[in-house]
Amino acid sequence: MDKILKLLMDRHGKYVSEKELCESGGMSGISTRKHIKVMRAAGYVIDEDTDKDYKLAGIPDLLLPDLIWYYLHGSNMVKEIKYYDSVGSTNEVAKSHESCCAMPAVVVSEQQLAGKGRITKGWYSPRAQGIYCSLLLHPDVPMAQLSKLTLLVGLAVAKAMTGYGLKPLIKWPNDIVIRGKKVCGILTETSAEMGGIHYVVTGFGININNHSFPDELKDIATSLYIESGRMFNRSRFLACVLKEIEFEYNKYIDGQYDGFINDVKDISATLGRRVRVLDYNKEYAGRAVDILPSGELQIKTDDGDIRDVQAGDVSIRGVMGYV
Repeated sequence: MDKILKLLMDRHGKYVSEKELCESGGMSGISTRKHIKVMRAAGYVIDEDTDKDYKLAGIPDLLLPDLIWYYLHGSNMVKEIKYYDSVGSTNEVAKSHESCCAMPAVVVSEQQLAGKGRITKGWYSPRAQGIYCSLLLHPDVPMAQLSKLTLLVGLAVAKAMTGYGLKPLIKWPNDIVIRGKKVCGILTETSAEMGGIHYVVTGFGININNHSFPDELKDIATSLYIESGRMFNRSRFLACVLKEIEFEYNKYIDGQYDGFINDVKDISATLGRRVRVLDYNKEYAGRAVDILPSGELQIKTDDGDIRDVQAGDVSIRGVMGYV
């Protein structure tokens, strides 16, 4: 990452001499001052005293790669970060970079104009309020294990939220909810054939600093701000999520394909609840009784049958506040 930024971040709120900045960045005084000018244009608040000392007084509320790299200190998973001010969908951008990115790669944007959800649903993605991110992966695992990646990422997101004092639950298979309202959605898309896996893109949208939602969403959506009453540093929070993903993903690609399922069950919003299953345009109802090591949801239907459901459209009726 940017060495001058790192030094200023390490000494946040304290003055650093121009000489020290020059030595850190391997630049001349003129080049360092130009670099400071570029940083200010990017939104960093950098104070300067009469002795040419510089102090980082504020950072932009943007998902800038250098900020994410800084907060990812000690992490080895992510190899590349692609940043955009606005895209249609981070998943679509990630797929377009499949042939040229070092994997695992992160695609992140301040805004999505055509955010994607499961089935035909979209994702509300206002500028600079949430995290809109996609991971481009190439997991060397059996094809049958791919469907569990959505649950793995969901667990990682939930763990990051828990670390901030929140109480998230996982609504199988791809939503995170707090107090019955959706705060995160996950969409995994795979390119594979009989010969193997080409790549996997797992995208997630997290409502972070949203103060409100449109009328059609306000009864079913929430944000970390609404739930906690405080604003979040989005770059730092994203780094927390990526570190949690790294922890679970490293075990997953090492062959521990279902070790995290019990953790998912512990914070499930679905188990024990009455659910409606939409399966190939058919509908049946029952109670969710288990999440299997395969990641499938086990349903005891109203007829008394036991059915194992893959990640179809499962909705909780009259319990969680949205269907």
